[in-house]
Amino acid sequence: MSVLTLPRLILAVSALLQATPWVDPASHYVRLMTVEPGAQLEVLDFGGTGRPIVLLAGLGNTAHVFDEFAPKLTSLGHVYAITRRGYGASSRPESGYDVSRLGEDVLSVLDGLHIEKAILIGHSIAGQELSYLASAHRDRVAALIYLEAAYRYAYDVPVDVGKDVWTLAPATMPASAPPPLPDAERRQPPGSSMADRAILAGGRRFTKIDLPTLGCCFFARSAWGTGSPPCLRVNSSTSPGENAGRPRSSEGLMKMRWRRILVGGLLAEVALILAIVPAGLRLGETFLHYTAPPGSFITCFVAALWAARRTESRPVLHGMLVGAVAALIYVALTRAQPEPAAYILAHILKLAGGAYGGWVAGRRQEANAAAV
Repeated sequence: MSVLTLPRLILAVSALLQATPWVDPASHYVRLMTVEPGAQLEVLDFGGTGRPIVLLAGLGNTAHVFDEFAPKLTSLGHVYAITRRGYGASSRPESGYDVSRLGEDVLSVLDGLHIEKAILIGHSIAGQELSYLASAHRDRVAALIYLEAAYRYAYDVPVDVGKDVWTLAPATMPASAPPPLPDAERRQPPGSSMADRAILAGGRRFTKIDLPTLGCCFFARSAWGTGSPPCLRVNSSTSPGENAGRPRSSEGLMKMRWRRILVGGLLAEVALILAIVPAGLRLGETFLHYTAPPGSFITCFVAALWAARRTESRPVLHGMLVGAVAALIYVALTRAQPEPAAYILAHILKLAGGAYGGWVAGRRQEANAAAV
């Protein structure tokens, strides 16, 4: 091969490689779905089985921003992502950028996919679309997850619980570079600046979200030291203002582990009886008066520690109820006969031991969560 032909060959191969069309490496199926006359939205289907999970992107992004995140959810449900109007491959009409229309667009996609009820996950400005759907079409929403989206455009919370979730961040937070965008997201055409302005101006005031809701803010771990960044849960049947700023233990009574409470109380009382009654029969009533109070505290502490160790909420209440069950079992066995002061003290210490056991279990859960 001559010296002149080698550079030409290299140039030819380079030109051929540059002419090869780029192929999206993400594992999803792409479709365009009509949401109203003249408007179509790009919908990505990442597959999966189970309850539908629908991802909504933040301002200026498309559904492809989830190309690397969405596959991690396919073991939990069937995952979709939607590009709102004005961005990416979706239509760019002149109007329809207020939150009501954007929310109805999502609803039209759910109808087109024959989804009766979905878990909605929204990033950033998508929080207002989540709140709209929760307010106007709550029967179509199973749960809401706000990813850096629980701000005033989504929750118009009272002043006393925070002007925005950012107030929960440390006073000095180190700057951190945003993660790199998926290749397909970087290749998307620029969004409409008109759409940006219209979306920001077309919000509404949302004050009540009557659905199970999780709102997450993400900060650099170095900003929190040994603590953990805020992850706020909003109880169903309550407004954001009633729950914003509360810790993860803010759950309803329906989340109580009643079986564990009952079993824990039964085991505590049985253990107490087996530990002191046989010796009391030999040593007399005085022995029981001295051992019943500390024994009640210890057995209920241990039982509560077990009962509350995997609870999602209210560990101290779980522990106190374990002590209450143990006390009620004793009262039932003795047919509520008058008792000496030592036994009344023992019942009080059952509640105290159970509460302390629940508190310790809760602290252990917080420590484990901070270490993850």
